[in-house]
Amino acid sequence: MVNLSGWFRCLKHFFWDCGGRLNETIKKQIEKKHKMTLLLEKINENLNNKYYKDHPEDFYRDLYELETLELSEEMKTLLWNKYSELTKEPTLWDKLFDSVLSNLPSFILGILATIIATIILKYLGYL
Repeated sequence: MVNLSGWFRCLKHFFWDCGGRLNETIKKQIEKKHKMTLLLEKINENLNNKYYKDHPEDFYRDLYELETLELSEEMKTLLWNKYSELTKEPTLWDKLFDSVLSNLPSFILGILATIIATIILKYLGYL
């Protein structure tokens, strides 16, 4: 994960180094531009690695911070849709499919063992 706190510290040091040469409007514009980009990157990464599934309060906090930076409605809707997809409960069909897939190797092994045992027993004359 990108070290976002390091980026924010660098931005703050930049403002400090500039001293009084930047007026407040320019400072706010620079901070708004870079902070939004970094927060969007952080949110996207946390959605992709499913971090927000176990930490929903972090998603709400990050989204709130983006809203204070005047996030567009389209982007907010996109983030909410991704978050909703991440947190939705799997359907019964999804659970059943996952269960079958997780048990498939043992099921196939059981069938093969039965076939091999039947062949051996027939060869030995027990069947």
